[in-house]
Amino acid sequence: MSAAAELERQTEIIRRDPVSWIAKTFDETPKFPKAEQLITALARGYNRVYCRACFDSSKTWSVARLALWWLYAHPFDSIVVTTAPIWKQVTELIWREIHSAHGRAEVPLGGKLNSTSLTLGPKW
Repeated sequence: MSAAAELERQTEIIRRDPVSWIAKTFDETPKFPKAEQLITALARGYNRVYCRACFDSSKTWSVARLALWWLYAHPFDSIVVTTAPIWKQVTELIWREIHSAHGRAEVPLGGKLNSTSLTLGPKW
């Protein structure tokens, strides 16, 4: 099997099952069933996923892992945009959690991690 074919095979596995990728990459699982539903909804191709939840219900945890999953499930030409009602939530919640997850990964994820960006390649 060529290197390109093997990369495509591995990427397809990652795309199909983000919960498994999160478990293998970070040795973590969603704390709540709704968090797992949120994560798997994006893998199933839903363009919009709404999550109505209370404080401390794994929303930020899920978003951080989903951002990283999307980048590794769509290598070389993907962009993830993180938003929140106010910039402070983007920097102090979402990106703090992305930094934490990136640093705790079981295998080095690589890339250049800045305060609110992760660059893995020219268009990635």
